[in-house]
Amino acid sequence: MFWIQGATCFALWIVYGLVQSKRSGIIRDRLQGLSRTKRAVSGAALMLLGAAVLFGVLIGTHSLNGFTPQGMTVLTWISVALSGLLFVHAQTMAMAMLVSLVYDGVTSSGAVTSDQSRPDVAPQ
Repeated sequence: MFWIQGATCFALWIVYGLVQSKRSGIIRDRLQGLSRTKRAVSGAALMLLGAAVLFGVLIGTHSLNGFTPQGMTVLTWISVALSGLLFVHAQTMAMAMLVSLVYDGVTSSGAVTSDQSRPDVAPQ
């Protein structure tokens, strides 16, 4: 039973991750309103916070005997599924914030990426 419950949670998390990846353009556009500092600090904090919540729920449900030889209790299963979704959300948002920092520096500078004023061939 445990493997079925775990596989169900895993499938749910993967599907949500795919949904978030399809929304990456919208997410990136929304993040442009935040300052670079806020995106950097929030991105790093979300990475750590998502992992802390997930491990906290796992440790808490284990200490409350939520994992039995027959599988997870219903409350544990729901808690693990929801904390996993929160983890996936936090990780995707954190990566979007951190990647947007690089995206700004590469594509929004307005500078020409190569020297267009000189010919490709040396004069003879």
